[in-house]
Amino acid sequence: MHSASWGEMYPGETRIMLDFSGLVSFYDTTLVPSLVPRRVGLDRWDHRVEGISSEDIERVQDRLAQALIRPPVTTSGIDWKTVFRVVVDRYSSRLEMMQYLVNMTLDDRSIFHHAQQVQRRLRTVLLPYTVFAALPPNTSVTANATNSWAAPIFRECATSHTASIAHGTTLMPSERLLLEAVRETTREICRVVTKMWASGMMTGVDPLYPREQRPEADHIRTLMGEWKEDVTQLISWLDWSVWVKCRPACDFDVIQSSYFSVK
Repeated sequence: MHSASWGEMYPGETRIMLDFSGLVSFYDTTLVPSLVPRRVGLDRWDHRVEGISSEDIERVQDRLAQALIRPPVTTSGIDWKTVFRVVVDRYSSRLEMMQYLVNMTLDDRSIFHHAQQVQRRLRTVLLPYTVFAALPPNTSVTANATNSWAAPIFRECATSHTASIAHGTTLMPSERLLLEAVRETTREICRVVTKMWASGMMTGVDPLYPREQRPEADHIRTLMGEWKEDVTQLISWLDWSVWVKCRPACDFDVIQSSYFSVK
C-alpha cells in the first residue's frame, strides 16, 4: 500500500504522458447533461456515472472514437498539465493560509493588526495585476458600495492565465473544455480575492492606505466574518485534491489515501 501511494501526489506517475487534447470528461455538461442533477448535494468522492442516459452514452462513445482516430498534428500543442498546475501552485497555499487566519479567535486589542495581516496577503495575491489608478473614490457612493473601482484589477487577474491561449489558437473540443475550466476557475478566484481586498480597503485596514482614525473593532469583526465566509465558500467550490490531507498532519507511520488512512 505504501508503494502504491507514491504516485498519488503531483506529478503522479511520470512515465505516463496523458494526452489532454483527447480528454473525455463526464463533467462536461454539454456532453453529459444527464449526470448534472445526480451530482447535486454530493461530495466529489460520491460522484458516479450511474444513471447516465443512453443518449449521453452514445455521445461519449462518439467523442472517444473521434479522439482515438484523429491525427496528432491537429492538437494545439499547449501543455495543459502545466497550465492547470500553475493555477493550483499560485493560489492553493495562499488560500489555505487565509482560511487559517480568518478562523482564528481574536480579542479587540489584536483584531486590527490581524486584519492588516490578512489584507497584506490579499494584496500580495493581486500585486501582479495591480492597476495603481484603481483606488476607491472619495465621492462616489455607488462605486464604493459595489467595489466597481476595483474592476480593472479583477479583469487583469481573471485573464492573466488564458489571454495568450484565446487568440489565434486552434483547439480540439477537449481543449476548449479545458480552457473554459481554467477561465471559470481563475475568474472565481479573482472575483473573491478582489472582493475581499476591496472590502479591506473600504474598511480601512490596508496598511498602505491608512485612515486618519482606526476602524472600530465591531466593523473589523464584521469584515473578518465576511472574509471567513468568502474564503470558505471558495475553497469548498474549488475542492482541490491538494487540500485532501490529515489535519493536523499525519504521523510518519500513517499511510494517507484519498479515500482512507491506515496505521
